[in-house]
Amino acid sequence: MKFFIIHDTWKSEAEILAKEIVKWCNAKGVKAELQPKSFSRANRSGTIVLVLGGDGFIMRQSKMLRKSKIPLLGINFGRKGIWSRISK
Repeated sequence: MKFFIIHDTWKSEAEILAKEIVKWCNAKGVKAELQPKSFSRANRSGTIVLVLGGDGFIMRQSKMLRKSKIPLLGINFGRKGIWSRISK
């Protein structure tokens, strides 16, 4: 299995976490790599994309991936989503 991690470059916390996740995965023997602002590779079995950013960023990435059938996990760092409402 390989993780591709995309983070919103406008969210410094997302970039910090993305780098920590890659480091942790690689230390555990799990292949993980950072991607630029988007993921546009062809369908690959055993691939999961982790997206760190706000609502809009996650939605744009999911649109790009919808035909590839690659699983996507989004972690919201935005101010409009449910996490921001819970954490106040």
